Amino acid sequence: MATFNLHATRHVHLVWHNGIILDLDDPDGLLEGSYPDRRMTYFTGMAGVEAKRPALEGLVRQWVELMDRGG
Repeated sequence: MATFNLHATRHVHLVWHNGIILDLDDPDGLLEGSYPDRRMTYFTGMAGVEAKRPALEGLVRQWVELMDRGG
């Protein structure tokens, strides 16, 4: 589903894989980039993760639902 770029040193770099990511509703703008098969999310610290936690959890739930439907 997703990986972390472990080489990033200034932020946590989450890579969302699979073209289905394009079908997610992202009103909070967590998904960055315009690649055909992935999107990126960046966090600069735990405070950012906690602040964006509801949006992040919503994206994960949407993704799981789409995958369960055979997306």
